[in-house]
Amino acid sequence: MRLRIVANVAVSQKNQSKLKYILSGYHCRFINLQGAPNGYTLIVKFDGDHEAGLSIMDIIDRFRHQYLLANIRDRNKTVPLFEEPANY
Repeated sequence: MRLRIVANVAVSQKNQSKLKYILSGYHCRFINLQGAPNGYTLIVKFDGDHEAGLSIMDIIDRFRHQYLLANIRDRNKTVPLFEEPANY
């Protein structure tokens, strides 16, 4: 099983290098956001082993964050981990 994650993380410039160092061991990719008005400064992308993905999500949970995508892929089926809330 594989887990795919794209998360928007709010982390200070000082702590970005530490977080990137920790997550790079999991083969994550990063996009720095400069001057983001909502406070989110780093996008973390991961597509790999389910167990490693759960560890990454635990690390990301230490920061203010927003998951843009989180789903599990198993063979030909993709299952979202989070349902988008209904707008009423």
